[in-house]
Amino acid sequence: MPAAWGIGLATVAADGTVLDTWYHHLGWGHAAPTEHRDSIAGVPPSDPRRNVTIETVAPVIDTD
Repeated sequence: MPAAWGIGLATVAADGTVLDTWYHHLGWGHAAPTEHRDSIAGVPPSDPRRNVTIETVAPVIDTD
């Protein structure tokens, strides 16, 4: 079962709507390597001026 993964930052509005997601790393496999997740650590968790939060996301999808 082939799979693909991504590590990114999602911008989420105050009502929970995901506005966008920027994927810094993409790859093949069942999980992202730890070093990729660590490479985007340290991003501020919110932007009060825009009233949004920034969340790290790491989806894995089945490509079959």
